[in-house]
Amino acid sequence: MTQIGEAIKASGLNAKIGKCPFAKPPDPVDPEPDDEDYAWDDRVSMKTAQENDGGKLGRNVKNGSPGAEGTWNALGGDPDRYEALQVDTARAAERGEAKQQVMVRGKWHPFTVAAHHLIPGNASLYESRLFKCYMRRGGKVDLRTPDAGMMTFEVSHNIGYCVNGSHNGVWLPGSYAIVAGGKHPGGVGWEELNSPTGDVDWCYEYMAAVAKKTGGQFHDTHDGYNKNALKVLEKATVRLNDHQVKCKDCRTNKKVAPPYPIKAKLYSLSQFFRKKTLCAPTNWKDPWMTSDQVHTDVFSDPNRKRTFKSHYSNAAK
Repeated sequence: MTQIGEAIKASGLNAKIGKCPFAKPPDPVDPEPDDEDYAWDDRVSMKTAQENDGGKLGRNVKNGSPGAEGTWNALGGDPDRYEALQVDTARAAERGEAKQQVMVRGKWHPFTVAAHHLIPGNASLYESRLFKCYMRRGGKVDLRTPDAGMMTFEVSHNIGYCVNGSHNGVWLPGSYAIVAGGKHPGGVGWEELNSPTGDVDWCYEYMAAVAKKTGGQFHDTHDGYNKNALKVLEKATVRLNDHQVKCKDCRTNKKVAPPYPIKAKLYSLSQFFRKKTLCAPTNWKDPWMTSDQVHTDVFSDPNRKRTFKSHYSNAAK
């Protein structure tokens, strides 16, 4: 897919490696990888967490924080301090700001923005060979070298990349507010609405309205996004494997520091994904769509796609 190629190019994950990325001596501080906190944060089951604060990722985005102490370091590049408030119905009321709601079929409804991991943790990064082999202490890879046969390389330290850092987050609208009680005019919740016996068209109108209000893609289950992010990450694994096979310095040291420069490429990849998620529907494209339903049920049908864009165009900002 050309979009995957664009992501790889923007991040530099497939670029040829010049200076040995394993050569930098390890930092005496050995940060532990941070858990994703609200794992699979696109699921409806996360409604309470997302209604509250978005978990570790949400708190870090609000504060522009790179993550908790002991979960990251600046070796290989300092992460961006992306900072953005959680702007939705509940938060606006708490801060005494102007009313934040969306209109669907002539009635006002609440909405919630959720913290989305641009590079998914549990679903992509932690599943990758890049993380398992090169980003954590004790990670190993067996490679056949041209002059020394099979060699096992072991990583000496955790790399110090925090998946919950503000660089890797963005607020996107979802169905959480309707799930939590801001019901459809008929008194029906989202799960019943969003079914063959419900009012799916109302859901699509709501999706378009909250996307217009927030300027970002609708956010729910997005397995396609996760799988394609994993494909991009594995391009770096291939490059690192290739480097170790050819690098004479690497072959003299079986226990190596993690490739710290790879973190700068991950930060660039997050920036690329943020641009793909904070945009109008005309720029929502496979494989970087944060709602499988919008991708498969709406955008795959020309008529539904046209209607959705019309709802978006007519919705209040």
